[in-house]
Formats: sequence, C-alpha cells, structure tokens
Amino acid sequence: MMTNDFVQIGVVAKNEIIKSVRGRKFLISTAIVFLVFLLITGLQMATNGWDDIKDIGQFMSVYFNMFPMVITLVVALLASVAIVSEFEERTALILLTKPIRRPTIVFGKFLASFAVGFATILLYLIVAIFFKAVGNGHIDGDLFAGMGVYLIYIMAITGVAMLVSAFAKKSSTSALLTLFMLLILPLILEAILGMKGLDTWFLLGSLGGAGADVISGGGEPFRDIAAMLVWLIVTMAGSIVLFKKRQF
Repeated sequence: MMTNDFVQIGVVAKNEIIKSVRGRKFLISTAIVFLVFLLITGLQMATNGWDDIKDIGQFMSVYFNMFPMVITLVVALLASVAIVSEFEERTALILLTKPIRRPTIVFGKFLASFAVGFATILLYLIVAIFFKAVGNGHIDGDLFAGMGVYLIYIMAITGVAMLVSAFAKKSSTSALLTLFMLLILPLILEAILGMKGLDTWFLLGSLGGAGADVISGGGEPFRDIAAMLVWLIVTMAGSIVLFKKRQF
C-alpha cells in the first residue's frame, strides 16, 4: 500500500509539474524573478561599473534580503492554485474517481508546487552565489548551508499556500489570501507582538531572513528550521483535512 502511494504521489506530481510549466502563471512568476534580478543587478552594475565587479560581493545582502519576497510571489502564483483549481475547473470530478487517496493527491501537488517554485528561482540563486564567490574570491560553506535553510523555508510557505488553496473557492481568491497570509499578516502580527515586547522569531515573516543570517555566519538555524518544519507539518495536515471534507 505504501509503495503504491509513493508511486501515485509521483504520478500526481509529474502531471502537476507539466500542467504548471505549460500555464501562464509559470511564465509570469519566471518574469517576476528575472525582473527582480535585473533590477538589483542593473542598479549595482550602474553604481559600481564592470571594473569594480568584485565590489558587488559586498552588496549580496540586497539579493538575499529580497529573496523571501521573491519566493512568496512565486509561491502565491503557483502553489496557491494547486488544489482550488481542481474544483474551479471541475477536473477533480475526474481525479477523484481514480483509485487514489486524497492525502496522496495533496502530497503530490505539494511536491510539484515545491519543485516548480524552486526551479523558477534557481537561476536567481545561482547568479547570487556567483556574485558572492566573485566578491569573496571563494564560496563559503555557510552559503550552501543558507541555501538549505531557504529550501526548507520554501517548503514551509508552500504548505501555507496549499492550506489556503484547500480552503478557497476560486484561484484568484486563493492567490490574494496567500499573499495576505505570507506578506501582510506577518507584518501586522510582528508590529502588535513587538509593541508588547514579545519575540516574533517563529513567524514566517521573521523566518524568511534565516537563510541570510546563516550565510552571514549568524542566526540560530536549528531553532529556525524546527519552526519551519512545524509550519510545514501543521499546514499540510490542515490541507489534507480540508481537502478530505471538501465537496462540489
């Protein structure tokens, strides 16, 4: 049974990846990543010039500070429609008639959303690593550790997007709610809790900087990773529960 579930998860993920890559939202998300990268790189090139390209390594914080926002936009466009689109387009009527369990569908869609989202921002990461290496003359081990933290962060916010997608009625609503949950709500909570003197390190808004902290040689990666995994487990469990209860 378990082996069959893994095979079905792979099939769902494969079909979802093909569907996502062929869709308009994938092109839009890719364009956003390129635009952000070109703006950051272009401004730094214009400021420093090609002769001082090694100085660009000193400004890598700009890339990594923008990275959580780039990830959020990509996830909001791709993962937030993973489940709701099946009901909105009525394709779930066909999918749910297959001998496949609903949790298997959720896990397959999660893997696909994570894979497509990561692939979309992979070039951004590669170029950021290149400039970091040019600036330092070598690639620090902390850089790859930070990238690993970013991968887990992508999983965590993808889980949030899946939860919203399992709840929402329309794709547009799901995308907006995902942006609210990942961009606006954390700012509100951080402001309110901060006024009361409470630490907000466990909120996704704060966890978005964990990868940059590791790359700079600081932070508390084990604590932050644990918090991200809690977000992932809770949101995925909620997604499965909502998907199981959902009817046409």
